[in-house]
Amino acid sequence: MAILLLLQCFLTHLFVSFIPFLEQNVELKFWQYNKNLFVNIFLTAVFTGVLTGGVELAILAVDKLFDFNFDDRLYTDTLYVLLIFGSCFIFLLFNDKGLNNLEKDGDYPIVLKFFTQFILIPLLLIYVIILYFYSIKILINWQLPRGWVSYLILAYCIVGVLALLLVHPLKNENTKSWVKIFSKAFYYTIIPLIILLFVAIFTRILEYGYTEPRYFVLLLALWLLSIVTYFIFVKKGTIKFIPISLFAFGVFALIFPYLNAFSVSKRSQKAELLKILDEKQLLSNGKIDFKRK
Repeated sequence: MAILLLLQCFLTHLFVSFIPFLEQNVELKFWQYNKNLFVNIFLTAVFTGVLTGGVELAILAVDKLFDFNFDDRLYTDTLYVLLIFGSCFIFLLFNDKGLNNLEKDGDYPIVLKFFTQFILIPLLLIYVIILYFYSIKILINWQLPRGWVSYLILAYCIVGVLALLLVHPLKNENTKSWVKIFSKAFYYTIIPLIILLFVAIFTRILEYGYTEPRYFVLLLALWLLSIVTYFIFVKKGTIKFIPISLFAFGVFALIFPYLNAFSVSKRSQKAELLKILDEKQLLSNGKIDFKRK
């Protein structure tokens, strides 16, 4: 249930990120719109956190000072109300001037440039070196990759895509040569890592079957492959392809009949269980014989 709720929330945010520009080919306005949305979401989170903490503390103070002995449920109900309705109201206050204000062109934030250039990209460089050395180790020892390397590769690729989105407006400036180098090189650097990612996830799937996490790792690997293919072979690719394609993959995983994450995982784990029961000779006429040890 938690995975389902998180996925629905994520897809809703993705949908909002591109739907106003679905039929428009205005890259800079699209970037400005999403940048402003991101800033407003961050500010909403900070303001909601302060508001929620303050109200909860006020209820606690009244409870302790006047001996009301409030039920503990009051605190959780207040938390949910403020997190859901309070955050929505605060977010709407930040966006009260509408779409035209959100997509308005503005100066590129210096803090964002500093963060991307001197923190995010150097960190990505460290991770890609580690992953490449690990790939060389696998080839030398001729051994299968460890399972958790999938998450490290996904983290590198997704953060790298995020970094490209953050510096997208700087690509057209002649002075920002580091942006052009990073933008061109990044997609080529992740090709060997995607191959390693597929090897790692299929190693686990073939051995233990599908689960929801493994399904989503495979889905993200396929999405990254589509991203790399698109931006390498399409010369005038649009950054709108990133959220739209991710939204399409997410909807597929959520509602596509028979092949969605939950149906595939359920069938796979049932098959794994039946396989183990059969190996231990615990099945009788297709049912578990509970009389056997």
